[in-house]
Amino acid sequence: MDNNRTIKDFGLFSTVIVVVIGVRAFSYARVLADYAGNDGWLITIISGLISLLLILCIYKLILLNNFKSFSEICTNNAGKFIGSIFQLSMMIFIILNISFGMRGFIEEIKMYLLENTPTEFLIAITILIALCLVTSNANVLIKFNEAAFWIIFIPTIIIFIFSLYQADFTNLLPVLNEKPVNYFTGTIRTINRFEGIEIIFLVLPLLKSRDKIRKTLVNSIFFITVFYTLISMIVIAVFTKDQAKILVWPVITMVKSINIHGAFIERWDGIVLSVWIFFFFTMFTSGYYFSADILKNTFKIRNNKIAVLLLIPFIYAISLYPGNVAENELISNWILPLLFFINIVCIPLLLLIITKIKGKGVESNSNPA
Repeated sequence: MDNNRTIKDFGLFSTVIVVVIGVRAFSYARVLADYAGNDGWLITIISGLISLLLILCIYKLILLNNFKSFSEICTNNAGKFIGSIFQLSMMIFIILNISFGMRGFIEEIKMYLLENTPTEFLIAITILIALCLVTSNANVLIKFNEAAFWIIFIPTIIIFIFSLYQADFTNLLPVLNEKPVNYFTGTIRTINRFEGIEIIFLVLPLLKSRDKIRKTLVNSIFFITVFYTLISMIVIAVFTKDQAKILVWPVITMVKSINIHGAFIERWDGIVLSVWIFFFFTMFTSGYYFSADILKNTFKIRNNKIAVLLLIPFIYAISLYPGNVAENELISNWILPLLFFINIVCIPLLLLIITKIKGKGVESNSNPA
């Protein structure tokens, strides 16, 4: 067995979850309320089903190409020139996503913790901190995701439970009261919240065992869909759809409003902000590493650390470009869904079709499920 294949099934499960959810989970309910009001949870379920189909298609593509890297799959099936375009397109998509995500994270930190600290300084420090993980190898990164999974979701579940204390689930009624076009538009505009599933291009070749991949991927998308659904439902139950539409980060506001007499924790928002830091760094470092890996393979750079350093100016400039948090949300909500369609739908499906036409599909010897 390849010595590089040291990642277990939980590494795949946890990495997909923490990379997909990321920091945008805290504004997700507001976006859903804008498009579907009380029925935002329904859009989440639709998006989850679509994402499940997409991640299984990507898995099939990787399987038929004998678990080669994304760059090798692109070059072997589309040729060096077109393959390079596919690789650069994916890299640009991921960089834009993590850069806009970082700007949202920085704005939240400024609002609640470091109000007078310059944005430029916080972005620079955040990138430098991330370099500690990104300049290591992929195995270390995935091990960090495994540990972060528990640090993130144990307190998050506890917070959700205490949030129910002030929830009124009649706010979710009536059900299916929106126009059909709203569900369609909402799905199109929010499907990119499942961006991150492409990380399996990086993780699958490192798996120690490949016999439960399909089951692990299904479980990870199920977990994400349930998590997003709970967020959207609880926020509406606490605030109503009209209030949720005007809150920049409704989850943070919801947690700040928890007030249970005699509770042993006074500042719940401090806990959720700590969790958010892990949400951000798992998403940012994994995307950053994958982008650098693509850059290294596309331009035949000697090692990943050089590629990581070359990307710093682009990530810094992109994250600094929006004038404020509203502009950051506006730009990302318009650009990222289109890039999601190109890179997570079109490119993998096209490569899968080419793989089958060329007859290059090679089923793994390990009988993956």
